[in-house]
Amino acid sequence: AWKYGYISWLGVAPEVQRKHLGDRLCRAVERIMKDDGVRMILVDTEAGNTPAVSFFKRQGFTSRRSHVWLGKTLKPSAKSAGLNSRAKAVSTRAKGRLPKRTSD
Repeated sequence: AWKYGYISWLGVAPEVQRKHLGDRLCRAVERIMKDDGVRMILVDTEAGNTPAVSFFKRQGFTSRRSHVWLGKTLKPSAKSAGLNSRAKAVSTRAKGRLPKRTSD
């Protein structure tokens, strides 16, 4: 079975762009994933994000039209909404037990 890696977000601050920092970051992530046994790295971005698409293509990523990635956003179920309410209630109760913050 193949092991996959996924770059969920990679960005460089505008003031340090065009200094190859993104290239170095991407190579470092690739090296770490390779050492961990990853066989394929996945990354996604909006099709209209031309700078990102160009960047990743320069890094050797390809867009294969033979494979389709699909996504689905799930609406919270009644059960998960109930869990969230209980978690919030526990969190609120726990806050009452925490020491008050002092100003610096």
